[in-house]
Amino acid sequence: MINVAVLVKPSIDTADLRVDLSSNEVKVGEAPLVVSSVDKRAMEVGVQIKERMGGKVVLIMALTWGPIQMRRKEMQKITKELLAMGGDEAYVVIDEALFKADTLTVSRAIAKVLTFDKYDVVVAGEGSIDGFSGQVPPRVAEELGYPFVGYVTSLEVKENGMRLVRSMERYEEIVEVNFPLVISVTQEAAKPRMPSLMQILKASKLPVKEVKLEDLGVQVEPKVEVLSLKPYHMIRKNVVFEGDDPQELAEKLIEALVKEGALEL
Repeated sequence: MINVAVLVKPSIDTADLRVDLSSNEVKVGEAPLVVSSVDKRAMEVGVQIKERMGGKVVLIMALTWGPIQMRRKEMQKITKELLAMGGDEAYVVIDEALFKADTLTVSRAIAKVLTFDKYDVVVAGEGSIDGFSGQVPPRVAEELGYPFVGYVTSLEVKENGMRLVRSMERYEEIVEVNFPLVISVTQEAAKPRMPSLMQILKASKLPVKEVKLEDLGVQVEPKVEVLSLKPYHMIRKNVVFEGDDPQELAEKLIEALVKEGALEL
């Protein structure tokens, strides 16, 4: 039997962000929370390990976006849907202090939650869609003193560890690591299942424990501070070349691109 912890990051939906034109600020509080496809794949990997080897799958999340009352309801929905994929229980770190925390503090909080039980493998996605720093899984591994393997595209569970294939863009590595360990997976690792309505209803009865930073003995002392979130403005030049001769139009276009420094001859 193998106990698996799956780390999932509820992220703001970057495709649904709005901008306050008067202040030129991104209105983060109005964007809904979502779970990325790569995080769902991490959950699927954890459930598949449980199905092959037995044991349990524990979902662990930390809320890093406010306002807290609105987000709590969203977190409840996300937790239920993820547990419906085959999880057994969940821990959710909800604390307003985390809204100003950096990846170091979040990692320490998650690592403390992981000490509540003994896990053979901790699975996470390679990065969240909001920050995509890819920092939390290796930092959690460092806090726990576990080996870390990132960018895992496929895996095989052995008696005392795992055989992992990781993508290094131009080549692949095959790594064998003993338990316990932390891995982060890519989009290729698994195809997430779609839970049925009955599974979602059953998931609402599974244990979900909410914890605060004071319960974990973690203080927020961020090394990085986000001062503001501002949109990137792109202004098109709308240059139009008119004429009937394609050759002449192409020459004008090339001349303009060279002048702008976008093309070198």
